[in-house]
Amino acid sequence: EGLVNTFEENGKKFIDAKDLEILRVIGHLSGYGIYIKHLKLFENSAIRQSNFLQQIIYPLIMSKGKDSYKKASKMLYSLESLFSELNDLLFKRENRQFLENHK
Repeated sequence: EGLVNTFEENGKKFIDAKDLEILRVIGHLSGYGIYIKHLKLFENSAIRQSNFLQQIIYPLIMSKGKDSYKKASKMLYSLESLFSELNDLLFKRENRQFLENHK
């Protein structure tokens, strides 16, 4: 596994549609001289954030409740959105501060 996951079917390798989106972004980044080998930090960050969310969701998904999976999925999607928003805001703030410091 890595930035892009493949799966095999009938001896042929395939890429999931979401992973095609990742490849599209990686392609754009390569235009800036940023290549897959430079992107490990994004994968590591995603794994850490996902593990954190999984720890939050785990008790709910493991409960015996009738709708526990449905509730866990809904909670996970909500938390993903909030994490993405927070990450985006913090990332952009850091970059604005960098530019301001180098006027």
